Amino acid sequence: MDLTYKEALAYALKLLAGKDYTVCQIEGKLSKRFPPDAVAFVLEYLSSKNFLNDYRFALNYFQSKMEKGWGRKKIRYHLKLKGISEEIINAVENDVEFDYSFVEKEIDRKYDLSDRKDRERAARFLSSRGFTAGEIFNLLERK
Repeated sequence: MDLTYKEALAYALKLLAGKDYTVCQIEGKLSKRFPPDAVAFVLEYLSSKNFLNDYRFALNYFQSKMEKGWGRKKIRYHLKLKGISEEIINAVENDVEFDYSFVEKEIDRKYDLSDRKDRERAARFLSSRGFTAGEIFNLLERK
């Protein structure tokens, strides 16, 4: 193995030691410092050893953001920005049962839903968090 390949692999492993990355993110970081053949070799090696796994990244990201109170639309959008394919996003969304309890707690804490203005504020808040109109209606009607 050439010195460039070893340096690229060492750099990628150093990055992955800190947190999960998508294939696209690692490729972007490596391509700034190393030649394309070294980048391709490292990506293939890391994928074969399961150090790089877009499905695992998307699953962890989806669950993490759901627990922070994000809606499906916002999570999907950010996964696309990170270079995750539509097929993987759909698979993760089908595998994870969406839990609204996290955002319900936040709504209960922040808003008095018996007040019309607070209901409107809550609806705007949920919309900014990436919830669909149907989800917003259902969440506000539960209260």
